[in-house]
Amino acid sequence: PPERALAEAALPPSSDPSVVRVHARATATAPPDQVEIDFSVITEAKQADVAAEENAKKQKAVLDALKAQLGTGGRVETLGYGLTPKYVFPQNGVRRIVGYTASNTVHVTSGRLERAGSLIDAGIGAGANQVQSLRFTLSEPETLRREALMRAAREARQKAETLAAALGMKLVRILRVEEDGASMPPPVPQGQFMARAEAAVTTPVEAADVELDAGITLTAEVATK
Repeated sequence: PPERALAEAALPPSSDPSVVRVHARATATAPPDQVEIDFSVITEAKQADVAAEENAKKQKAVLDALKAQLGTGGRVETLGYGLTPKYVFPQNGVRRIVGYTASNTVHVTSGRLERAGSLIDAGIGAGANQVQSLRFTLSEPETLRREALMRAAREARQKAETLAAALGMKLVRILRVEEDGASMPPPVPQGQFMARAEAAVTTPVEAADVELDAGITLTAEVATK
C-alpha cells in the first residue's frame, strides 16, 4: 500500500554518553471493512410537544427503514437528541420564543460497503433530512496501527543510523523509545443530502482507503567508530 514517512533528526548538546534523538512519522493504509453514517431527523413546531411528537414519528420510520436495509449485518445506535426553543430578537431587545426544534441523530454501522448508497436512500426516503457524516473505517484498526508504528520505528532507527554515520559515529544501543500515538484523519463531512420522495438511481458512494498516522521519538547512544 502507499506509504508516507516524515522524519526530523537533532543532535543534543554534548553529553556522556553521546546520544542522538530522532523523530519519525509514518502512514499505513488499508481498505475499509465497514461504513458508518449519521442520520438526523429535525422537526420544528410552535409547541415543544408537537415538535417532539412529530420527530418521534419520523425517527421511528427512519429506524425501521434502516434496520430493514441492514438486516443482521449492522447496527443502529442513538447518537444524540435535543429539543431547543427558537427565539426572535425584536428591536426592543426582548427576545421571545416563536417555536421549538427537535433533533434526533442515529449512528449506523454496516460491514456491507456496497450498501452505503442504499442506506442513504432508505434513511432519506423514510424521513431523515440530514446526513451528518459518512466515513469508511476498520472494525479492528489495531492491526493498521501496529503497521504504522513499525514503519515509524524503522524510519526512526534508519534516521539515527544515518545521523550517526554522517558524524563519523556508530549506533551503540537504543536508550529510549517514545510513541507519539496513532491517529486517523477526522471524518470528512459528505454534505447534506436533501430528502426526496423517491430515488430513481441509488446514491453513488465510493469507498476510500483508511489512513492511519503514527509517530516515534527515539533516543540512541552513539560512539566513535
